[in-house]
Amino acid sequence: MRRYLAGLLARIERKNGWQIAEAIGEDGPQGVQRLLNAAVWDAEEVRDDLRAYVIEHLGDAESGVLVIDETGFPKKGDASCGVAPQYCGTTGHTTNCQVGVFLGYASRHGMAFLERGLYLPRVWTDDRTRRHAAGVPEDVGFATKVALAKQMLARVFAAKVSARWRVADSFYGRAHHFRQWLKDQGQPQVVGVLPTQVVETANGVVCAPVPTFSPRAWGWTAADAMTGGRRGRSAALPLLEVVVVDDGNAGIARAMEALVEAWARREAAARPAGKADQATGERAYDRVRNSASIL
Repeated sequence: MRRYLAGLLARIERKNGWQIAEAIGEDGPQGVQRLLNAAVWDAEEVRDDLRAYVIEHLGDAESGVLVIDETGFPKKGDASCGVAPQYCGTTGHTTNCQVGVFLGYASRHGMAFLERGLYLPRVWTDDRTRRHAAGVPEDVGFATKVALAKQMLARVFAAKVSARWRVADSFYGRAHHFRQWLKDQGQPQVVGVLPTQVVETANGVVCAPVPTFSPRAWGWTAADAMTGGRRGRSAALPLLEVVVVDDGNAGIARAMEALVEAWARREAAARPAGKADQATGERAYDRVRNSASIL
């Protein structure tokens, strides 16, 4: 397994049995093919082992960020499970591809993938012959990408993965039920939304998110919520939702940078008067610098 993973991570043009075998020094593809076709191992148990490793070595409640996103894998044929003409983020347009939804984790200690889900279009889930040929389990039905994201996040929440924020672009942020689901579970989120979308806040006010997320433009609702504002409440992070117009990942990254400043304010408010604020801000930035870089 270790050698096979080394082959998958190697910089080879096509990762088929022959080329992976060559990359790891095998005489032929039999070993690689046996692992995939005949060896008995449970992919979900491997996923759980990976998650346990990430929690042990990378987990950090202060700087941890869970990142949801999907990507496409262009294909030429029609036999690969889930392949169909659909939007492919890799190419930027509709093409014949597979689409996977992924959940990543980033903290000041490093980055890793935690979860994956293959998106099956209805042309696959409704075709029993095609499902059988590809080995799709009988209990797997159609699920949207947002539903796949919720399934993966639910497993991670159940495993108590340490994370301060859950981050997603507007494909997920535009789904009110997804944002509400996170809030109902007390899971703070930073999500993108569409420029024309309106968002209902906790007090029932409907407003459009600002195009540029910054302390002054946003009135620092985020910082006030985290520091307790003028009411001097506990700094226990009651803020559950930050929305930002999605102009690509840069918009969400700016939101994360703004939240770094909010954390700095929270710490500054808790420190004795007369202390310099610059060092506090630097410490707050250092804690999440690596987290933001995954965006």
